[in-house]
Amino acid sequence: MTDGQHNIQFEKPFPLIWPSIGWNVLYFVMQLVIGIAAIATVFVPLAMHDHALAQHMPRGIKSMFAIPGFAYAVYASVIVPAAIMLLVFWRILRAKGRGTRIGLFAPSQLSLVKTLGLGAALLATAWAFETFYSHYIYDMKDAQQFIQLLITALPNTIPNVIIKLLAIVVAGPLVEEVLFRGYLQNALKAKLPTHFAIILTAIIFALYHGEPAAIPTLAIVGLAIGYFYHYTGSLKWSMALHMANNLVALIATLYGS
Repeated sequence: MTDGQHNIQFEKPFPLIWPSIGWNVLYFVMQLVIGIAAIATVFVPLAMHDHALAQHMPRGIKSMFAIPGFAYAVYASVIVPAAIMLLVFWRILRAKGRGTRIGLFAPSQLSLVKTLGLGAALLATAWAFETFYSHYIYDMKDAQQFIQLLITALPNTIPNVIIKLLAIVVAGPLVEEVLFRGYLQNALKAKLPTHFAIILTAIIFALYHGEPAAIPTLAIVGLAIGYFYHYTGSLKWSMALHMANNLVALIATLYGS
């Protein structure tokens, strides 16, 4: 295989399905473990000094977010695992041409105008579906209560805005694009018809977020990004589209709440 002026030899097929699934499981476990550890640093000191809290832990997600430090602990459970995974991926993907294989360093196969137009059209379609779904099928404000509380729980000071941007717009999309489009979609595409691989990846992407009522809208977003990645051939551009989607969602939540 030729990449520019460099000949890259691959020792074995990459990516493979089971390792791709394994990375997803590892990332989920890391989020869970680091999240529990971070939240424990909030509750344990409170419980030690407040026996009422120790006897009657807060019930309901709103009361949890009312506890000082809880939102920061949740953000830590996003940013810290993502930072670790990105460092690991950077080392893995730079070796043996793996990053080139999944299009990490590739420009779009389309012209800039077509790339931007396709990205805008796909996101607009996903947002239109979400609007229809929220108005006529299920109220997305209820479906995504956790993320709405997470975003609005912290006052919009400069440090807090940076934390929100890092977690929601930067860290999450970068890791998820490597995991789902770079690894899983490519691995499935090697075994399944292309369109089925993209659809299956989008469904897994939606399920991974753990919001049952929001699965249809998350799957449509996953489809939009998956097809964008397929037609551009560039993981950088799929990352950019994912980040743009999350940025719009963040702004809409901040100013629509």
